[in-house]
Amino acid sequence: MAPRSSSAPPLPPPLPVVDEPSLNDHRTGKSSAKFSVRRKPRLERVACILIKLLSVDLSSNLLSDLPETFSNLHNLKSLSLSNNGLKSLPSSLFKMCLMLTSLDLHNTKITMNILCQIEGWETLTNDVA
Repeated sequence: MAPRSSSAPPLPPPLPVVDEPSLNDHRTGKSSAKFSVRRKPRLERVACILIKLLSVDLSSNLLSDLPETFSNLHNLKSLSLSNNGLKSLPSSLFKMCLMLTSLDLHNTKITMNILCQIEGWETLTNDVA
């Protein structure tokens, strides 16, 4: 019997392990999640799946835009987008996310002039930062 060749094809690299965020804060019972999402396709997928979220913190994620799918988060009350390179928000965000009362835009390129151009922005009553 001939010896086996030691030049077997290399194994593919292992897939990266991604920790799934905890969606329920057991202390408050509220649905919330903090993500570190650096790729837009993945961010769109997250927004489509997690439509029951009340709070989303995407601070410091090097985001340059927020996908329109975030408008599907109809129960969203708090959205933190600080420390990103955002220049605008989805055009339907304020029309579709009627529960939104807190929006953190610290250290983004979004100004009040930009917000005023988005239909429904005036419904945000509590906290525009």
